[in-house]
Amino acid sequence: MLELRKAGATLPDPARMRRRWISRLFEGGLEHAEEAVAISQSNAALHARALLRRGAAWWHLQRFDKAAEDYRAASEEPTLAADPFLCCAALQGLADTLVQQGSYGEARLPLERAQRLATQLGDRRPICHARWVEGLLATRCNDPETGQKHLLAAREELRNLEDMGHFAVVSLDLAETLARTGKTEKCMAVLAEALPHLRALKLEDEGLVGLKLLEQAVQENQLRLDLIGTVRASARLAPNAQAVRDCTASDCGPSRQDR
Repeated sequence: MLELRKAGATLPDPARMRRRWISRLFEGGLEHAEEAVAISQSNAALHARALLRRGAAWWHLQRFDKAAEDYRAASEEPTLAADPFLCCAALQGLADTLVQQGSYGEARLPLERAQRLATQLGDRRPICHARWVEGLLATRCNDPETGQKHLLAAREELRNLEDMGHFAVVSLDLAETLARTGKTEKCMAVLAEALPHLRALKLEDEGLVGLKLLEQAVQENQLRLDLIGTVRASARLAPNAQAVRDCTASDCGPSRQDR
């Protein structure tokens, strides 16, 4: 170590190393998914699952166009109908990805189909996450009251499920729309409750800086809409709080428990 210092060498920044590791993790996930898609061509059921896995990988890399293609292809595979949970996952992933792309009208149909399947399944997680996507869609379509209703319902259900990673992320979605509609007091209360769980996500770089500034702003009762957006963008990609698209089962996506 002494020799390194004498030579003017510097050790890699830990945050930068972790960011690169996370990036490689997502890219590695895409590579494995690509292999799965290639080798499953002759088995329609396995191919649909591989497409779901690749769609999730594309989402992590924020290639929403590619993610939408895979989720759509998976949802249209007839053999997937034999597993309603996976079919719901594909439709919900497609709807969320289309919302992220700004294709709001196109997102409505897969979301409605996902909602029907989630209700039939009677599984609280897909029902909850369908409401989350519904809230995002309503908010983006200039219906903030409806959006807030769905986001609040999803948030409370995530609390009941003790899924505090997702609870933290949906809280930011809710806080943003509350702020934009002048409900400052409610927004600050939502943020204050979410902060401990946001810290647990171990955000980095811009997200970590934004979180520290957001904590300070909340303590001073100052509304900073820009910081909410910064922290939300980072939190949605945090490995330990995979976002709304991750409703796939354990054998074809990040984890079934995320739904």
